[in-house]
Amino acid sequence: MSSPSTAISIDSSTDKQAHAPFPPATPAPLKMANPACVGLGGFALTTFVLQLHNLNVCGIAPVIACGFVFGGAAQLIAGLMEFVMGNAFGFAAFTGYVQVGGGFDVHFL
Repeated sequence: MSSPSTAISIDSSTDKQAHAPFPPATPAPLKMANPACVGLGGFALTTFVLQLHNLNVCGIAPVIACGFVFGGAAQLIAGLMEFVMGNAFGFAAFTGYVQVGGGFDVHFL
């Protein structure tokens, strides 16, 4: 009688990735805060300082400074961040106000 043949397979692969104890690390997705807070804060501060000027509490210099810094640069950054996040309305609103506020500030220079 013949005995059944037993085949022994030996894994000779040198792939170390298949035998790693942990899976490869994947980077975490970048999470951004809501940029509307910066845009609305810049709008509110600029409007507040403009109303202080209308009440003769302050001169025109703080209005122009807030207009360029908060009404201009901060809102432009907020609008561009809204674009990156995919919010078309926030992008249009904040960058549009930058154009209006910039024209207002240049008018007083």
